Amino acid sequence: MKIISLILQSTVIVTSLSSLTSAQTMPGEALQLLDGDGDGLVTLEEYSNRMDTLFTGMDTTQNGRLEYSEIDSFVSQDIFDTADTNNNGSLSKGEFDIQVLKDFQGADQNSDGALD
Repeated sequence: MKIISLILQSTVIVTSLSSLTSAQTMPGEALQLLDGDGDGLVTLEEYSNRMDTLFTGMDTTQNGRLEYSEIDSFVSQDIFDTADTNNNGSLSKGEFDIQVLKDFQGADQNSDGALD
């Protein structure tokens, strides 16, 4: 049951982030899932921590990389290929972390270090 919940949360968050450029238009449920301390703001630390958890849950082969087949139900091939900077067909944790930072910075429209 925990895996199903994680997959559903992953889908909401990743779909929201991959298709939106502003936290102001991000669905409220995605922000709530990311807001670790419940203060209504999502800091980079909270965001990164949640994304780390999602990476682990999405890595169904537990090989430390994300293959496209593990996330193809909610991430387009184009988005995956952009994040796969070494073009080896998988996302390392490092590549994932770089994309997480880019996504956060893109959503933080006023550059205050928080999504609200």
